[in-house]
Amino acid sequence: EKRERTIELAQAHRWAEEWEEATALLNGARKQWPRAADVNQALREINEARKQAGRRDYYAILGVPKEATDDQIQRAYNKAARRWHPDKQRNEEDKQRAI
Repeated sequence: EKRERTIELAQAHRWAEEWEEATALLNGARKQWPRAADVNQALREINEARKQAGRRDYYAILGVPKEATDDQIQRAYNKAARRWHPDKQRNEEDKQRAI
C-alpha cells in the first residue's frame, strides 16, 4: 500500500539522517491519512531519533556497556584519562588533540 511505502521511505531517510526529508514525507502522509496510527508512530520515532542523533553516547566513548556498574565506569574513565592525558602524548599534534 502507498502509506506503508511512504513510511518505509521515511525510515530510509531516517537511517541516512535526512531528517527534513523524512519529516516532510510523514507530514504529507499525515495530511492524507490523518487518523493513521502507523504514520503518527513513525513521525514520533523519527522526531525522537533526531533528538538522539545530536547526543553523545558516553558509554560507547568509554567502551563499557550501558549496564556497567559504577566501578566499571570509573575504571574505564580513569584508563581513558591516563591514555589521553596531554603529558602522555609523544608528539605535538597528539598533545593538542588531547587538550
